[in-house]
Amino acid sequence: MGCADVVLTQHTFLNGTYRVNDSTVQLIHGEYRETPDAVGEKAGAAAAEGPKVDDAPGRVVRLYDVVALGDLDGDDQQDAAAILIDDSGPDGVTCHLAALVRRHDHCESVATVALRHGAQVTHLCINDATHMIEA
Repeated sequence: MGCADVVLTQHTFLNGTYRVNDSTVQLIHGEYRETPDAVGEKAGAAAAEGPKVDDAPGRVVRLYDVVALGDLDGDDQQDAAAILIDDSGPDGVTCHLAALVRRHDHCESVATVALRHGAQVTHLCINDATHMIEA
């Protein structure tokens, strides 16, 4: 996650770049939207030949309001963990746990892991470089 300032602020999370599944998403004000046309372009000509549905919702990735601050990599610097909600339309909704680590003059999303289907995260904390999730 590239961020101009090293301090982890709400702006850092809401406008960060995250790796979710096999793609990189850039959130703007806490949300990333991908139109069905963009999905078709990425899939190539085979997708273009399929039926086109006007105004169908595309993929939406949102930052959930559960965020934790703490040291994830043992360097005594404040890192973070955040929850992302990936709504891929007909493919369903998946929650992801993202780890954000400070690197010298920026912070970076270093790992994202899908959570169990149907998980409802109510609390997240970082304890001695481990995630604690309450669902």
